[in-house]
Amino acid sequence: MSSFFFLSALFSVFAPLPLLIFYLRSSLPLLIAAIVSNTIVVGLLSGLWSAALFAVLVGITTMAIAYGMVQKRLSLEKTIGYALILIIGILGGLSYAMLVEKDSTWVMSIRETFYEVSKQVHELAQKSGGEWVDIPLGDFQKDLLSEVPASFAIVVLIVMWINVSILLSLNPRNIRKWLGMDARYFRRWRAPEFLVWPTILFGAASIWGQGWVGSFSIGILKFLLTIYALQGISVLAFFLDRLKIFGFLRSLIYLAVLLAMSPLIVGVGFFDLWFDFRSKFRQT
Repeated sequence: MSSFFFLSALFSVFAPLPLLIFYLRSSLPLLIAAIVSNTIVVGLLSGLWSAALFAVLVGITTMAIAYGMVQKRLSLEKTIGYALILIIGILGGLSYAMLVEKDSTWVMSIRETFYEVSKQVHELAQKSGGEWVDIPLGDFQKDLLSEVPASFAIVVLIVMWINVSILLSLNPRNIRKWLGMDARYFRRWRAPEFLVWPTILFGAASIWGQGWVGSFSIGILKFLLTIYALQGISVLAFFLDRLKIFGFLRSLIYLAVLLAMSPLIVGVGFFDLWFDFRSKFRQT
């Protein structure tokens, strides 16, 4: 089922969930076998690169949650951190291999795929207008390539966050008791306080930095702001619980906030570290 979630595109973010539920009812070796078999299914149905993406995005995140968070009882923050470090190491090794074997067939295949995809995206951007109208294809490809690491890290963060949240809600095999968490863990969650200073530092570097320094800083800043967006959503979830807003209306509020007021939700998450909005509501 995980492979079909992944291939559906719409439900791809939930792809680790069936594997995690299967793990809680079996064992770690069987989970590894399930990940391998699902990777093969994705490869047969959608090609080698889709299988590689499934193995990295779904396989590693699932193993990180199963082994790190469930078996070793690491915190959510450490679990996500170790998963990102492992994925960055894999991508770094792949990048190095591409530099060493730049004339090999598989490297040329990756370059051709990237060129075709970026060309199509560039054409759509030109038609839709906005900031990309006057950007040549070469510069667009460089900007797009510089966005890939941060975008991938953000996707991994969101995928792990969503699947752990659903897992705690479903509570298979009484997992909440095992982890020492409750269903409202994410309503109380706060980002680590030490992230404030890197956010300010990379924010300044993204404004005044030049060349690769500016591009690198923007990528890191986007990832850090995503963390604060998740904290803002936690604050919003807390207030929706207090106002007893559930079901379809709650989903509409989440959708409206994310689509129309994402800077506001990031700001709420960031300043919650100082103002602690939830504690003030408890006092009243």
